Parts: sequence; C-alpha cells; structure tokens
Amino acid sequence: MWWGAIRNLLCGVTTVCHHNPPHPDFELPEFPVQVVSRFGWAHSLKFEPHIHDKFRNTPPEHPFIIHAAEGIDAESFEEIFQLDRMHLLDKRTVLVHGLALTPKTISLINQREAALIACPTSNFFLFSKTLSRDQLASVQRIALGSDSPITALGDLLDEIHYVRSALGLDANTIYKMATSNAAEILRLEYGAGHVTESGLANVIAVRGGNQTPASTLSELDHKEIELVVRAGQVAMASPTVYERLPHGYRKDMQLLEVAGNSRWLRAPLRSLFNEAENVLGQSNLLVGGRQVRYLGPI
Repeated sequence: MWWGAIRNLLCGVTTVCHHNPPHPDFELPEFPVQVVSRFGWAHSLKFEPHIHDKFRNTPPEHPFIIHAAEGIDAESFEEIFQLDRMHLLDKRTVLVHGLALTPKTISLINQREAALIACPTSNFFLFSKTLSRDQLASVQRIALGSDSPITALGDLLDEIHYVRSALGLDANTIYKMATSNAAEILRLEYGAGHVTESGLANVIAVRGGNQTPASTLSELDHKEIELVVRAGQVAMASPTVYERLPHGYRKDMQLLEVAGNSRWLRAPLRSLFNEAENVLGQSNLLVGGRQVRYLGPI
C-alpha cells in the first residue's frame, strides 16, 4: 500500500481511488496520498454474486465503481447491456476499463450519464488492444486510470504520455481526464480537481516554460515535478525546493533517489526499504519501473 502511494506521489498524483476494501493505513495523517473513501464498489459482474445489494447499499451521493467490459470476448461486449438490464447503469456508475465498448454501448453509457475510467496500457498489455482516440473522446464522462503496475506501463504520467503519443488524444482532453473529470466522477469535495480559492490544497509545482497547464501536463517528466502539496502539507520536494522550505516544513522528510533524481518524501522510507530489501535484495527495488535508492533522513 505504501509503495503504491509513493509510486503515485512521485508522478504528482495527490489523490487516488483504491478499487478494493479500504486499508487502515489510508487514514494515517502521514500516508503519502489521499485515498478516496466515499464510494461503493464491486469487482465485476462475474466475481460479485451480491452486486444488487452492494449497489443498493451505496449512498446515492457516492459513486459505484465496477470493472466492466474488460476483455475482447463476447461476454465482455455484452456486459454494458447486462448492467443496464439489471438497472445498475446510471449517473453513479463508474465503469473501469471498458475495452469492449462499441458505438452502441458508448451511446448507452452517455444516455445513462455513467462514467468510464480508462486504463489504456494495462489493456494493451493484457489484450494487445486498447480504446482508440475516437472512442475515448466520445465518452462524455471519462477519467484516466493507472491500474496496477503488474500490467500497466508504470504510473499515471506513463498513461498520459501513452494516450498523447500513441493514441493522439489532445492535451486539453487529457488534462481534464486527470484533474476535473476525475474529481467530478469520484464526487470529490472541497474543490478537488481544480485550483480554487478556499479549495483543498492539493497542488503540484513543475518546471515549465510558456506552455498552457494542459500542454505542460501532457509532456511532463518525473524530474520536472519540483513540489507536491497534499492537503496543505509538503509531501514531496526536489532538493532545490527543499532548501527553500522553512525548517518546520522539512520535518519527517526522507531522501529518495528515483531513476537518478533525488526527491525528499514525507514517508518512512528507511523501514520500507529495509522490509523490501530483505525480500528482494539490495539495489533491486523498482517503483513504477524506475529504480529507487534510499539516501537518508533529514
């Protein structure tokens, strides 16, 4: 759980949705990212025998998240229609993957005001196929997910680069998929997904030129992320920014090297490295496909 949070933090993600039962560590104030807790979920039609109960017991103001149409077989192509027949497809429904979507099922999803979280590189790894640019662009409520690093290319930045370079999705659409769309679909509060006065202070600072925020994000590299603030607290900082922080803001931060770049993180890196290296050995740790080394505490 902690390494997954660090994987997200390193690419500038401040809020994640864990499509599984909650873990007690998510509630710890020092946990590196915020984890969405207000939602109902089922794994999928195939693996959830009590899906009606789970859907019915989800408060109407919360999203209901389910893997759907994750495949290329006939059963996968039928799942969206099946969900609709079961009255499980409405504005609360958040479909994860949707690889088997067709123009008819996309039209139905839009008609029911349901949402899609696409995980393109994971789909390509498993099925040698992913949704096209036109398919992604035709879903009215859509966000971008990173899925598990077991199947995905790496992290959310890798997904952003993939849909930009391999699929040709435009920068403005990508920006919304990673920010405001995601916040709206997951029904986040306090202005999450936007930079707004009195909003939740989840922000990142990056090295940039004269590009728009959308263009900057679509081309962003890990080494360009200088600062991550989560709920008003510094969660990650480059050495340059770290040196400019007041001493109190540096408390409990430890130094990590990732792919040759140093970053200060507010996380118990020493114990995490000790536990992981006891199993994997020294200098064998990869996070999101990038080698990491522990460099020390404050």
